[in-house]
Amino acid sequence: MIRSILVALDDTDSSQTARRFAIAMAKRRKAKLSGLGVVDKP
Repeated sequence: MIRSILVALDDTDSSQTARRFAIAMAKRRKAKLSGLGVVDKP
């Protein structure tokens, strides 16, 4: 059973897709959802 989900967040399209997927999965599983901001340092 999944109780918590961690998703990385940045400005990429794949991150937005992952975020939507994680939100949907957290709702279905009634899991805690946490986001981690990722910054690409030049």
